[in-house]
Amino acid sequence: MSSGVDASAGYLKLYIDDASSENADSKFALVLIFNKLGTGTAKVFDPVSNATGDDKGAVVCFTLGLPQNKGSLFLTRSLNFPAHTPGTITITRFGSVGGTIEGTFEATLIDLSRVKYTITGGHFVTTRKA
Repeated sequence: MSSGVDASAGYLKLYIDDASSENADSKFALVLIFNKLGTGTAKVFDPVSNATGDDKGAVVCFTLGLPQNKGSLFLTRSLNFPAHTPGTITITRFGSVGGTIEGTFEATLIDLSRVKYTITGGHFVTTRKA
């Protein structure tokens, strides 16, 4: 498993996948943006108020990549119709560097064909890196 955690901008950007050092191809990937550094709950599309530069205008969100029939299924929020893809992200543990970041997520997401999927009971645990 590989993961990346960026907390340098004053909010959380997280990347988790199941790629190993022996096999660089991942079967799943979770990318998450949370609007603060710490525990709490935020709704998908809540603004990230302290985003700057290229991240200015960022919102709370997550995307999920999953394997599907010799390919990948990419699920994300609707940019044009936010009300169609509501969701929440909850950070339940936010440790210091070397500690654990843990949380849950749920949402309605869409694929590239605009087919809706409901994700419930999503859970992640990763190590916070410098």
